[in-house]
Amino acid sequence: MKIRAGLVVILFLATILPVANAATETQVSQTELDPEPFRTRAVVASSGNGYLVAWGAFGDANRDNTFPNPPTTIYIRAVGADGIPLQLSATAVGKGEDPSIVWNGHEYLVVWGITTPTTGTLPTPSVVAIRVREDGTLIDSAPVTLISEVNPYSYLASVAWSGSQYIVTWVRGAALVDTDLHAKQIFLSEGIPIYSASSGGDFLVVPGIFSAATGATKQSLLLMSVSATGKQSAPIPLEGPYARIANVDGGYFVLWGDVGGPLHTTRLRADGTIISTSPFYLQPRHFPSIAERDGRILATWQDQSNICTARIDNASQPVCSSPQHQASPVVGMASKSILLTWRDFAGDGDLMRVAVSSTGDAPLADNSSGTIISNHLPVPAAVRHVDGSVTRRGPSPTPQNNPKFTSVASAARASGWPITWSSPRQSIRGRRSYPPAPAEQRFYGTKGRSRRSG
Repeated sequence: MKIRAGLVVILFLATILPVANAATETQVSQTELDPEPFRTRAVVASSGNGYLVAWGAFGDANRDNTFPNPPTTIYIRAVGADGIPLQLSATAVGKGEDPSIVWNGHEYLVVWGITTPTTGTLPTPSVVAIRVREDGTLIDSAPVTLISEVNPYSYLASVAWSGSQYIVTWVRGAALVDTDLHAKQIFLSEGIPIYSASSGGDFLVVPGIFSAATGATKQSLLLMSVSATGKQSAPIPLEGPYARIANVDGGYFVLWGDVGGPLHTTRLRADGTIISTSPFYLQPRHFPSIAERDGRILATWQDQSNICTARIDNASQPVCSSPQHQASPVVGMASKSILLTWRDFAGDGDLMRVAVSSTGDAPLADNSSGTIISNHLPVPAAVRHVDGSVTRRGPSPTPQNNPKFTSVASAARASGWPITWSSPRQSIRGRRSYPPAPAEQRFYGTKGRSRRSG
């Protein structure tokens, strides 16, 4: 009789324990959709050793809007010269439009415009900035307001470093900014500033102006030198509507023109005066992004379904790849490597990817290449063993032997919790086991897909 009673107790416990455990568990397949799955075109700056990449992210309701409302969330991610992200995930630094980055020899400065609608008669933040260490960690705990204006709507932000101060431009003006982020606003004599650069000492600003031509409105460009005190030179006209600037040999290399027509290159002295102008030897369908380092100038662009790169300082022929669902390539150059970043997109979201080459040639964008930087580092698979330990499995496009991942894995084993990670579109949550799950229980990250032109 005692044996029978004991058996009843065992059967009762076997019945209620799974229910008790279920009440304290989170289902392992539970997911969270990314509320801002679409990305804008990235910008890149290099410290000479590694890179900082910035982009905007927004929700589905804004995917077809030129200026998303609410504004995009600005994200940054530091990447080493070997292509390995230096932080576990991308960092959101604020809301706004059109981030721009520059390295000053000690730290990065990220600048962007504020497009949050405001009303009233009091000034509100119009252009903000945040300082970032080489490893991608923030120096400023929150964005610093550089310029306040009444009812601002600021975009087309750019920033350049002269060796002693910054120039920051946005759609309505420009300002000289010191390393403590104190700004002195200057008013340009003509046009809407679009680009800025410095080869040391003075700055070069490229405003755009609009003029009626053949019954349509077309943007032309001006080259304008701005001194360290804000003094401006007489503007030099260029055909528009696009331009890219690289610092070369103490002066500037300017690529300018319009897609679908002939492009030109202009060499400038440090004061902005023209040395020479010549036709560009390529005719890409989309205007290139360019980067310079130690006299080398590299360009990248999208040509229909191809992503192409070329050394344009020595007029080399393009090298192109034909990936699916990739667009908006941007290039950066460090002392011993080249970084290519692009958007991997489809119908329901975007991924930002980077690839790095140390051979002197730009890496190729391909369907399976590159590291995803727009979310937490994706893990292709992890396996929980009988003893409760968790290990990774399978090849991964993301960095191997990541010390942060190792420390998380160790903590997970010690606490009884598995590793958690985010896929490009979804966050996968782990489950605590009572006791550790039998045999091998697999966890998989899911690959998201991707949007936005530009």
